Amino acid sequence: MPSGSRMIRGFLLVFWIALSVGALSLLISAMETKNAKPCQGFQVTIKGDRNGVFVDEREVLKILNGINGVIKGKPMKEFDLLKMEDGLESNPWIEN
Repeated sequence: MPSGSRMIRGFLLVFWIALSVGALSLLISAMETKNAKPCQGFQVTIKGDRNGVFVDEREVLKILNGINGVIKGKPMKEFDLLKMEDGLESNPWIEN
């Protein structure tokens, strides 16, 4: 017959496993919900001295729209961020 201490340990183990699985499920659900939402808009920020800037916001938007099509209104999960970054960095006037 198991002692009371073993039963309590077993109960605590089951409790913590169930709690962990529940928290993980909620996290995954929240991430999926966020990724399904459409893009409301975005902002292009160019840092540095304006005299040394060779690319403007319109140029960056043109590159991004060429990669993904129209960005605004598209679900967030459809963006290939690595492809977007590579597309921008392929421009010789964009450092990072």
